[in-house]
Amino acid sequence: MEPLDLLRAVGISLAVLGIYVLAVIIHELGHLIACLACGFEVDSIRVSSLKLTMSEPRRFTWHWKWSDLSSGAVGFCASGRSTSHTGIRYVLVVISGVAANAASVPLVASWADLRGVRAEFAGCFIALTLLVAFTNLMPFRYRDVTLDGFLLVVFLFAGKAKRNELIARLKLSPLLRDFHKAHNAGDKQRALHWLTQVINVCRLLPEFRTKPKLIPLLAKLENLQSNLELAIVTETPIAADLPTL
Repeated sequence: MEPLDLLRAVGISLAVLGIYVLAVIIHELGHLIACLACGFEVDSIRVSSLKLTMSEPRRFTWHWKWSDLSSGAVGFCASGRSTSHTGIRYVLVVISGVAANAASVPLVASWADLRGVRAEFAGCFIALTLLVAFTNLMPFRYRDVTLDGFLLVVFLFAGKAKRNELIARLKLSPLLRDFHKAHNAGDKQRALHWLTQVINVCRLLPEFRTKPKLIPLLAKLENLQSNLELAIVTETPIAADLPTL
């Protein structure tokens, strides 16, 4: 192979890789925009091996795992400010990535016609974008790889108990945060309110009934609930120590 042919092959390969990464970025942007529009809180954004953690301190990290190289993810949880219709909003977020890919296809096709961009670029983009979209619609899960289609099938067809479990996982993190804020501020009434919701959510999660490390933790939370109720009645300060969840 001539050096120029080799360089051309490398250039085409890099261009195809770049277009694929662009399709993944569009997919994750769809999830991100839907999260914000539906009132969810975004914990992290990952495209390929680059991950941005949104919680303080915000930081970029690299994840060199084969399962991460060709994929992306948006980590999110329910917001304490928006708690109604969580299931519907969850479904909208799950399908938003595929919807973003689908919406980008006619946009790129029309832009290519208007701007005179080479048909090869538009064709490659459309092919790879549709590949990302249809792949994510597959109901597939293996180790750390969970596709949107799997989340959608589980939520829609696995029964009410499984749906409640998924919604509970979305709510647990912000509820814990609100409880810690109220507890640290010495607000016993609000701390009890949030702790009661935390306990109700934990009771919906199977690991709190099956994992030896979590079973006593739920008991500690219930004991803390009783102590908070007693502190409110007797008007005494609340305990400073909290179980780690």
